[in-house]
Amino acid sequence: MRFYRISRAVFSTPALAFSGLGATKASHRWTWAEAGLRAVYCSESLALACLEMLVHIRPVPRRFPASVFYTVDIPEADLERPPRSALPRGWDAVVPSPAARDFGTTFLRQRRAAALVVPTAIVPLGFNAVVNPLHPAFRLDWVAGPEPYNYDRRLA
Repeated sequence: MRFYRISRAVFSTPALAFSGLGATKASHRWTWAEAGLRAVYCSESLALACLEMLVHIRPVPRRFPASVFYTVDIPEADLERPPRSALPRGWDAVVPSPAARDFGTTFLRQRRAAALVVPTAIVPLGFNAVVNPLHPAFRLDWVAGPEPYNYDRRLA
């Protein structure tokens, strides 16, 4: 399955953009920074990747950083897709529940697959992937890019 990742242009190689070190510096919807586990968040479309970035670019009006995007093709066999009924309560809250962060952190710790496919909290339909760059199956040759990404100024 193909996923997309938008990152700041300083992450100018697949190795930098898919290092997962950002997840060790700040907690995210599906991960605790304190766990020290690497993770890379990607989206099923470039449009969704843009929305996922927009909710984090502050203040409004936004100043968009120089950015690039990557595509990553992850084989289906290397994806874990939990049913919505298996997701913890509060996974879709504006401030994610500790249970959601525990859920993703456990996935990373157990190295069950190269990526965990989870619904996005931004739109009713859509999926993101929490990629484990340290999983033995993950390969940087799955990643293509970078390509320049310019935010439409009307989004400011």
